[in-house]
Amino acid sequence: MANKAASKKDARQSAARAQRNRSGRSAVKTAVAKVRRATVHADTGSLPEGFAETVKAAIAKLDRAAVKGLLHGRAVARRKSRLMKLAAKAITVAAEAARSQSEDTTPRRTRAGRARQAAGEAGPTPRTTSKTPRAKAPAAAVTAAETEAKPKVTRSRKQVEAPTGKAGDTVEPAAEQPKPVRSRKKAEPPAAE
Repeated sequence: MANKAASKKDARQSAARAQRNRSGRSAVKTAVAKVRRATVHADTGSLPEGFAETVKAAIAKLDRAAVKGLLHGRAVARRKSRLMKLAAKAITVAAEAARSQSEDTTPRRTRAGRARQAAGEAGPTPRTTSKTPRAKAPAAAVTAAETEAKPKVTRSRKQVEAPTGKAGDTVEPAAEQPKPVRSRKKAEPPAAE
């Protein structure tokens, strides 16, 4: 226990500040927990009324905690980032769930499909072999033929395939100039004759 009056007063003030800080940090945690609880049922397509205000209130409490020094600024930035990421994901999931619930689950038929059905004809079979469009395959073949005429640079950068020769022919590039060698010794002045 402190002996001097100033030390006793400092201990009292420290205890009061600790109590205030504890309640402030608890309020921040409660606000963040409210947002987390509100996002739990986002996959059902509904967010609670006032979800945006709840998120704004939590962000404001986090900012206030940083200003007061209850939490470190970077810790607040990290928590805000995670909270906004969670809220954005919840909004996206809720919108997708609401959209999927509002759509018909029955397939829609076109006028031609209805006419075929009335005539008793079978419709087109679904394509199961490939998901890529058929128009891309010939284009890839054309680009492969065009690229054979272009020179190709190999990994060593010293050999370049000849554009008009065979695939195995190589052309050596022009002779490179040797680089001057630097030495660590200082250059000696020329000797006087």
